Amino acid sequence: MQELQSREKKPKETKHIATVSLGVMGAGFLATLPFAPHTAGAFLQSGFEAGLVGGLADWFAVTALFRHPLGIKIPHTALLPNNRAQMTKAVVSAVEDNLLGKESIALRIGQMRLVETMLVKAEEALRSEGAREAVRSACRYALERLPAEQIAAFASQQIRQAAGKMDPAAAVGLAVDQVLSHGYEEPAIDFLIDRAERWAVRAETRRLLGEIAEGVIQGIEMNGLMAFAKNAFLGFLSGDKLGGMLQHALLDNLAALRLPGHRNRAGLLDIVRRELAGLKDNERLHEAVGNLARQLPDRLRLEERLTAMIESWRDRLLEQLQEGPLLDETVMPLLEEGVRRLRSDEDTVRKLEEWLKAQITEFVERNHSKIGALVRENIDKMDNATLIEFIENKVGKDLQWIRVNGAVCGFIIGLALEGVRMLFGH
Repeated sequence: MQELQSREKKPKETKHIATVSLGVMGAGFLATLPFAPHTAGAFLQSGFEAGLVGGLADWFAVTALFRHPLGIKIPHTALLPNNRAQMTKAVVSAVEDNLLGKESIALRIGQMRLVETMLVKAEEALRSEGAREAVRSACRYALERLPAEQIAAFASQQIRQAAGKMDPAAAVGLAVDQVLSHGYEEPAIDFLIDRAERWAVRAETRRLLGEIAEGVIQGIEMNGLMAFAKNAFLGFLSGDKLGGMLQHALLDNLAALRLPGHRNRAGLLDIVRRELAGLKDNERLHEAVGNLARQLPDRLRLEERLTAMIESWRDRLLEQLQEGPLLDETVMPLLEEGVRRLRSDEDTVRKLEEWLKAQITEFVERNHSKIGALVRENIDKMDNATLIEFIENKVGKDLQWIRVNGAVCGFIIGLALEGVRMLFGH
């Protein structure tokens, strides 16, 4: 504020200096009149006289730029008010064509390294506490307004479309190939053997096997000696003993199936692999897989589950963002690393630089005429008195020094001419 006030005072102070210089010349001229008969008096009188004339002439010239001197409408005075339209046009032309021409702006923009400068500033700013809080606020704002339902609906729609376009035969073939290529059938068989062993060792299983065996033997119809032998066999081996024998036999066979290279295991694996390969041509399975894929989103209530999942993630992220290490350990390092990587990628920086400069240049070319229009608009807002005051405040110091210089130079020239006259007059 003090600097602005001092700038406003300078034209007035300079104006006082110009007035003082003119007064000095006038006072000097009057003071030397009584001494005109003397050589020194005449010499000084000539200097003060010429200084007075020079100061008045320059005062008239400077005043004539802005107003009529002494209010007298002398031709070719008050040049600024009388030629305001031409002056405005000249100022606008100077600004548009010389000071802020499109070519000069484009040249200056071309010399600047905009993207690199912005990246350097961004990297420095990211280390500040203000940037940290700004990033936290931006992340919180985005998360709080995350449209979970819309995202879930969009994701569900995409999944439904993908399921509808899925080729069931290709999906089954891919699944079979993955199982066979990675040998998943062997762990599957081992899992089934394990479950079968758990079932086989149970007492209930032993009893069940005995009952089944006893029932089968009793169901065999025999006559005579064979019937007597059957009854004797059943009398010797009870259902519990038969169940135990079958249980041990079953467990022994299951244990053999666990042994790598055992013929029973190899035979079982061969059967499983043939059956799996046959699934590729099973049209009923393909149809069932296709129907399942189309029905699965509805059965799973996919959109509802996705919405709940997204909302849960959002709440956890907000909690971590506010109180946890998410911001300092993840978000800020990620941003800093992104800026560093971008700075090191010269090709990307060059392309961004070219694109940004092209956009700025295009904007300048499209709106360049508005610069002149803005200058004209601001000038037209001011009346003559305001415009004159504005110019005097900006260049008044130099204009007032013209008056001072006129008086001083006139004084010196007057002394010189009087000196020449005296030299050759005598």
